[in-house]
Amino acid sequence: MKRRRPLKPQFITDVRRREWPIQFGDTELRVALDLGEITSPRGSVPVCEAEIELISGDAARIYDVARRLHRSVSFTVEAQSRVARGYALAGNLLPSPQKAARVVLRRRMTVAEAFVEIGRSCLIQIRANEACASLGEDPEGVHQLRVGLRRMRAVFVALRHHLDDGKRQAINAELRWIARECGHARSWDVFIALARRFDGEPEFANLMKEAEAERISAYSRMRKVIASRRYTEIMLKLDAMWDGGGRTQLVDSARLRDLDEPIGHFARRTIKRLHKKLHKFGDGLGSHSPKDLHHLRIRAKRLRYVGEFFRSLFPPKLGSAYLTALERVQGRLGTLNDANCMCELIGQLDRRRGEAIGSEKTPIATVILDWSVAQLATERARLPRAWTKFEGERPFWK
Repeated sequence: MKRRRPLKPQFITDVRRREWPIQFGDTELRVALDLGEITSPRGSVPVCEAEIELISGDAARIYDVARRLHRSVSFTVEAQSRVARGYALAGNLLPSPQKAARVVLRRRMTVAEAFVEIGRSCLIQIRANEACASLGEDPEGVHQLRVGLRRMRAVFVALRHHLDDGKRQAINAELRWIARECGHARSWDVFIALARRFDGEPEFANLMKEAEAERISAYSRMRKVIASRRYTEIMLKLDAMWDGGGRTQLVDSARLRDLDEPIGHFARRTIKRLHKKLHKFGDGLGSHSPKDLHHLRIRAKRLRYVGEFFRSLFPPKLGSAYLTALERVQGRLGTLNDANCMCELIGQLDRRRGEAIGSEKTPIATVILDWSVAQLATERARLPRAWTKFEGERPFWK
């Protein structure tokens, strides 16, 4: 009989806990403060965290307490459990990018029930990519974080007629701020990835050095955003919406009963509305300016995300064909956007270089600009075919 080796701990969690009961109206909570460390043969990480546990009453009070604490003590919300952090430490595992899990809805769900599932899915994707994005080792991390933010904004687009307009716009403005701050890092990731094809050109090494400096600066700026009080505050608000029942506070009082509508009826109306808006905006595609194409891309993404939220309610084959054709249009528009981004960023580098040493455009800048212009022409020529294919797809929600 083969002798088994004795089990050994992969990591050890050593913490000291203090607890305080909190009575919040009819709700009983317990706040626990843990201080200590997680250790393994590979090293250690500190533990300094608070947990708020519902004993009885209204779960929404958890987030009320958390936000009150946050106004007094700056903190961030940890996305990983202590066990997950222990295994990551023991295995020397870096945070990895996480795509959104598929949303599965049941036809008997109400609008309110369905949007809890959808909102949680978006929030989980955002939280799951914070560490990877902040680390900056894998460009996909910041990309998936921004996808999560765009999906969350699409939730508010879908619900816009049910929500208090002022409150909806306030949350949307905060999400837009986070996406914009993360967008600088993403733009330089894309620039560096596309610029590598010009390795061997004169001044290539200098160009990449300048671009990498801009990327490092952009990531530093994004890390500060993710670690900021403002970021944590908006995440706590979203937590309260999707886990604590706070979503009803955003709903227009006149539309509160509409949240009890079956999700299937709501989904059909919403997808149809966004579909019609996209088609109307896409008329005269050949004469669209770069700004028009950018707005068309945003509308295409919005429709795709909402379609993906609701696709489990409809026949899978029709939904797959429609969303695949839409994704191809979005891909063409994305390539156009990348080419425009290359032009803008190479111009930014040239302006900074000119301000610093009074130099003119470098040869490699001219090469990249010429390539970008050619890409724009090629993709604009390919776009109508992808659009025509999309227009011919049967609406899957009927």
